[in-house]
Order: sequence, then C-alpha cells, then structure tokens
Amino acid sequence: MFWGRLNIEFGFSAYYFRKREMIQQLMHEIKYRNNKELAVILGKEVGKLLNHSRLSATIDYIIPVPLHHHKLLQRGYNQSELIGKGISEITGIPYATEVLKKERFTTSQTRKTRYERWENVEESFVVNNISMDNAHFLIVDDVLTTGATIEACGHALLSIPGAKVSVVTLALASD
Repeated sequence: MFWGRLNIEFGFSAYYFRKREMIQQLMHEIKYRNNKELAVILGKEVGKLLNHSRLSATIDYIIPVPLHHHKLLQRGYNQSELIGKGISEITGIPYATEVLKKERFTTSQTRKTRYERWENVEESFVVNNISMDNAHFLIVDDVLTTGATIEACGHALLSIPGAKVSVVTLALASD
C-alpha cells in the first residue's frame, strides 16, 4: 500500500475490517460508544503480536496518529492513543504523544475517495520541536483504509534526521 509513497521499515494490521463483521462492531464500540477500555485491550493484543514478531526490539517510540485538538475535545479521547497505550503496556516501548501534532482541522475521511482523503490530510501533521534524531517510530492507528493519514504522519516524522518509520494498525479495511 505504501510502496513508492512512504518509505517504511515494516507494517502490519492485526485484523481485517469488513462491514457487518465483529471488528467493525468493536471499532464502533471504541469510536462512537466511548468504550476506551476496549481500545486498550485490543492494543494489548496487537502488542502480543508485535512481540512475537521480534520487531518490537527495533522500535524506539510508539506514535499514535494524533487528533486535532477540536476533535479531541469533541470526542474526549484519541482511540489511536489508547491502542498505542495497550501496545506499550505489553511491549514496554514508550509511547510519545507529544512528538506529532495535527495542526490543521480536517473533515471526516469516512466517505471520501482515495484522492480526497490524501488531499484532506496533506501537510496537516507536524513534528513538534523535539530532538529525536535517528529514532525508529511506530505509527499506530485504528483502521487503515487508503493509507492517506498514515502517509501524512510518516512524511512528517521522516523530516527528523535519520528517522525510520513503521506502521501498525488494529485493522485493514477490505471489501
């Protein structure tokens, strides 16, 4: 999915996201029914998978996809941050919410085409002025659909000298 668009070290999704299946119900519980603990629990399951792959040994920081501060105030929590917290609890990798910031408010990606999604998030993420040269970052998100959000986050993180980026999502959208 990211070939030619974003240079990543590795990436995986723990589940497939299909309409009317269990993972869709679980994601709706997290995002729309305020089930924060479920996000942490599923993050722990992803952390176990990550530990079994031995990839966790190369990661320096878990970076959840940030929400714009208006969206965060509206929802009250960031589901990607909670998933990242669960991963961190299992792997011992610190998660850093202060590294990446969503600077520009964007509309929901849900009903947008691939190009509209890319255009919607292009240059909306910035790296805070933090010295983390040569770090390997693990971007964590809930659902990977077109990859536009993760691509935008990844490009921002790769602006850090010597940075490496990997990606983990709870689910990969499929037909």
